Amino acid sequence: MLLQTCFFFGVAVTYYNAALIASMRADISAHCQKAALDSLWIYSRIGKDMIDNQWMEQPPQADDRKKLDD
Repeated sequence: MLLQTCFFFGVAVTYYNAALIASMRADISAHCQKAALDSLWIYSRIGKDMIDNQWMEQPPQADDRKKLDD
């Protein structure tokens, strides 16, 4: 169920950005931008929760360059 919720927030971000591009009114564009950013925050929080519960594997991360120098 959490995966489906995450999917729908991803779709919502896509729709908000499409509305942002298509809108010529500044007030609607600002609303779409805020809604997309809120949805992205929830989307990333769901992903972190899924990784913490080991329901999803963490993607590979870049090496820490400062540790490699030591």
